[in-house]
Amino acid sequence: MLGEMKICVIGGGLSGICAAVKLKTKLGVNEFTIFDENEDFGGVWLTHTYPKCACDVSTQIYSFSFVPNPDWTKLFPKQPEVLAYLQSIAKKHDLYKNSRFNRQIQTLTWISKAKQWKVVSLNKETGTTEDWSFDIVIAGPGPFHVPYIPEKFKNFAGPVIHSARWDSSVSLKDKMVAVVGSGSAACQIIPGIVNDVKTLYSFQRRPAWVFYKFQADIPHLARAAVRNVPLLQGSARAVAATLYDVGFQFHSKNSVIHAVGAALCKANILRGVGRLNEKLYKKLVPNYPLGCKRICISNSYYPALARPHVDVIREEVVSVSPEGYISTSDGTTRHVDVIICATGYEQMTTHWFNPVKIFVKEDEIEEGDGIDVTKGLRQDPNFYLGIMTDTLPNMFFIYGPYSLIPHFSAVFCIEYQMNWIVTVLKRMRKMVAGKLERNRDQYQNVVVCVKESAQTDDVRNVRDKMKNTIHGGSVPCNAWNVDKTTGQNLTTFSGAAKDFWWKCRRVRFQDLEFNLTPATHPGCRGVLILLVKFTTLTLKRNDSSEMGVRSGLHKSHLTEEDNPSPTESPILMPFGYVVVLEYQDAFSSKGSTIRCLRPYALVLAKRSQVWPFCANFNSLVRTKGVAKLTSVVSLELIFYWSL
Repeated sequence: MLGEMKICVIGGGLSGICAAVKLKTKLGVNEFTIFDENEDFGGVWLTHTYPKCACDVSTQIYSFSFVPNPDWTKLFPKQPEVLAYLQSIAKKHDLYKNSRFNRQIQTLTWISKAKQWKVVSLNKETGTTEDWSFDIVIAGPGPFHVPYIPEKFKNFAGPVIHSARWDSSVSLKDKMVAVVGSGSAACQIIPGIVNDVKTLYSFQRRPAWVFYKFQADIPHLARAAVRNVPLLQGSARAVAATLYDVGFQFHSKNSVIHAVGAALCKANILRGVGRLNEKLYKKLVPNYPLGCKRICISNSYYPALARPHVDVIREEVVSVSPEGYISTSDGTTRHVDVIICATGYEQMTTHWFNPVKIFVKEDEIEEGDGIDVTKGLRQDPNFYLGIMTDTLPNMFFIYGPYSLIPHFSAVFCIEYQMNWIVTVLKRMRKMVAGKLERNRDQYQNVVVCVKESAQTDDVRNVRDKMKNTIHGGSVPCNAWNVDKTTGQNLTTFSGAAKDFWWKCRRVRFQDLEFNLTPATHPGCRGVLILLVKFTTLTLKRNDSSEMGVRSGLHKSHLTEEDNPSPTESPILMPFGYVVVLEYQDAFSSKGSTIRCLRPYALVLAKRSQVWPFCANFNSLVRTKGVAKLTSVVSLELIFYWSL
């Protein structure tokens, strides 16, 4: 039963807390373990403690539907208040007993034979590693957990503070301080420290678009009304969500709302710096479209930049000396005592899953780590709904690639995805229960994976619709969520929040592959018959495209004997076939072969050549570094049944 299966939850922030609560309340599952590298729940709201750190989404939609918070004191709550809310949820649902803090996940290895994930964690307190085994992994580490500090600033011998790892022991009083960056963190840090520092240099090559922040205290009477009047909080939440979702138009090309938004931001600059300060105004007007980077909100950022002891520098930083001399491209050198990097997070292609490595092995006793799929997933993170990928069975992601909605609340998106995951887990439990009723000793495990075709269609659909937004095509603003090599946006969902909700509201089970697997205990016996039929299939196109592979494996290339119909060979259909492919290695330029097994007779082939859930050439490219597919060597048919 699913309630008895062991589930690993990675992350103790918004995603991890939501996952844990849903597992307990919707599924009645208690056998789960939450891993987090920090010392408590909270995620970014635990680690981000810089001055003036606050939420830039209004309180009405920055809370879970299952734990509404009527006690917010401000329209845009500050960091301590958000952290207290999240930790109160963990206490209310008794999540601390399931938690393992100060644990950094190092490797995740799918063991095909056991149908389990082997998890290796580093205990940061003791410095020792720990081995765990789980049936299901729910990964919610979030995209904002690997701080990015440009190499040139690491030369400085003095204090270098990243906004995500604020060091409150460093005094800024009467110091010359450089703030590098112009995103959400910089918009909050600069007003927070401007009164303390002697001189503040704001280095920003690409200034942000900033809306005016209508901050307000929520009076006791309003809080009491929300707490006691039925439906009032829910109604306010629905209205706020609707208004926020209109903000999707700020990301649409050539729309009237997009033009109005840009005008409002420019008016905010004039309000903050004054109409007479034309030089500063021109420095602060972005040279890229509204919405290309995250839109900030602040009512104190521009007035802080207009202070006499603040200097805004648009020129590129060329070098930083150990003594604190910062040289820019215009030949100017400035001396600083402290450098604050509000430079965001690692580029998407390097920080997805970082520092975790993901492997696939047939058997735990097999030598070596197995097939490393991490690099391929980072370079081409094709995810279905931002939740699943065809190369990783029984693993679910929250807030993964192509699921971030920049104009909306992350809380909503996380809850949409977790509701989808819960529905899939319910189906898995139902399948296991049904088999146990007929044969209690025969089936225990169930494996689920998204079909590669469904995944490809979903990603293609997101990318096609993205062309109508400011995020599509070549993005000129060098945003953190854009691959610096391809220019492809790897994180953003291409529609409104209501569109994402619509996609996640129900599970298209036809897009998933479920497989009930025999239990691995000694009471389960099996017989394997392997029939190999050799045939040579040459591709119509000698290229590495998906179409080339599809043409090479097209049904017309096989004889009826090699490709039996379901009526002639019904036992083949549930257990699939093996295709042996010849390809050119992208790294060594040598010819190699690999077995691509489809769909679930994965552990039955030769151990050293197994590639689980390899559905087509796209998977090979992502995982094996294939430069060119040359031919299909053979087709191997697999039969299997258990006694």
